Amino acid sequence: MDMDFTPVTLRNIGVPLRLAVLDLDGKETYDAGGKPITETGHLRFDNNVLAEFEATFGSVQKFVDAIDTAPYQTLRMALAVAWEVEPRIAANRIPNDENGLADTVAALFVALAISQGVDPTRAATAYPATVTALREAQASITADLSGLLDSIAMPSTPPSVESTSETNSEPPSDGETSSVDESFPTVAV
Repeated sequence: MDMDFTPVTLRNIGVPLRLAVLDLDGKETYDAGGKPITETGHLRFDNNVLAEFEATFGSVQKFVDAIDTAPYQTLRMALAVAWEVEPRIAANRIPNDENGLADTVAALFVALAISQGVDPTRAATAYPATVTALREAQASITADLSGLLDSIAMPSTPPSVESTSETNSEPPSDGETSSVDESFPTVAV
């Protein structure tokens, strides 16, 4: 999907970004291989959008601060304001794939920078670096979470319990040990 990052496009049409194609219920659509179907859209913050930002967030600076404290809620509200749609629809337009979130956040900040007077030529050259930095941060977070899940995951097969053919229902007496691994809950059958 070729996108035009020329200064004229950035200034007059907006920052190009991939958007998920939604069905009539506002849900993301997928191809036969399970990948999101996307199209090119644009994100531009004109004076009307900036005025809505002020009404929604209080100021552009409060919006930037809100990204730090509630990133997903703030992102979907910012997109909803920019595109004049419901927040749920705005959030569903972010492609649910490896780079969808990072690319959308990069486009949002580049559009915001242009609206605040950054030269579109400079923004066009900064965009790839912004995307790369956000993708690397996202990959790092994903790796950290994956490692955390691996460290707390239960084994795929529980330890074996000795045959229950013995009918001794008495608990072990002092000095005897149970053959059941006490770290796993057991269910009487």
